[in-house]
Amino acid sequence: MTVQFADMPRRVLRARPSPASRPRIGRRGGFVSPTWIRYEQPVSGVYRVEGVGQYELYVGVDANPDFTAAPAQTSAVKTFSYAVTPPGAGTKEYRLCLRYRSAYSVISLNQYNRRFTLDAAGDLVVPDPSGPEDLALIETGSLYLRVTAVYLLRTADGADAADCWDIYATTEVDPVPGVDSPTSVAMPSGYGPVGLSYRIGPYSFGDEVHVIVRCRRSSDDADDGNTDAVVHIMESRLDSPEMVAAF
Repeated sequence: MTVQFADMPRRVLRARPSPASRPRIGRRGGFVSPTWIRYEQPVSGVYRVEGVGQYELYVGVDANPDFTAAPAQTSAVKTFSYAVTPPGAGTKEYRLCLRYRSAYSVISLNQYNRRFTLDAAGDLVVPDPSGPEDLALIETGSLYLRVTAVYLLRTADGADAADCWDIYATTEVDPVPGVDSPTSVAMPSGYGPVGLSYRIGPYSFGDEVHVIVRCRRSSDDADDGNTDAVVHIMESRLDSPEMVAAF
């Protein structure tokens, strides 16, 4: 281990002049020269110990890591393994944050943590996607319905986000997911909220249409489990307006 001492001056000279380009004018019109202040200030014992830089892993269980406590594990290289003890019962969320401490003990201020949920057996629990919001049914004419919804929490779901919509539609009774077959609509890739706008039908005048929309992750077919249906009674027999030409 090498100890390096910084060369610190023991005498400091501080100037507090008026700006050279804009000399200050006294009350009687004369120039006022800059004022210099000279003082001494000893600085002793200022040094840092040069050691070996290391990565420090901080772990929180069902809470953010405590950076004032000792790290759970350290490593000289960025890629290393860390054994997590699974909960005795139920599930727990583990939040891991990696920081780097330099050879002079200056540590990074990273606060981003990666989150994992484990069950009692130590298996990874992948959460279901969040559900849709603002589900609505709008008649568009010709006895068709437009289904609209918003997946607001796609960014919050992160890597576990849904990537497609499942639209269950029946008449007179609520659809039963798992029994009734849905119409699947792919979500556009990207981040942030994503909206659904999809036309279903045609139906008959007076039909009572029941619709359930779910957000689904196609990699493992996990969905949000929504069972709330929106109901609409078909009332319009008019066709949607079309562009025509008059002569």
